[in-house]
Amino acid sequence: MMDFGRFMYEQSKKVHAMKQNQRSGQVKEVKFRPHINEHDLSTKINYVQRFLEEGNRAKINLMFRGRE
Repeated sequence: MMDFGRFMYEQSKKVHAMKQNQRSGQVKEVKFRPHINEHDLSTKINYVQRFLEEGNRAKINLMFRGRE
């Protein structure tokens, strides 16, 4: 016989540990401005896609200067 409460506790611990291991990806940041050339934009998009394929998270930062 097994204590059901203990079994549920162990199961929740296993699920919690598995979720922690999934969050191990690093956040990569890509910065660009609103007036960016088409080729430069496509290059930065490729960087973001590569980061996501590697399992990292990507953060896109749009920077404005002055009246942009």
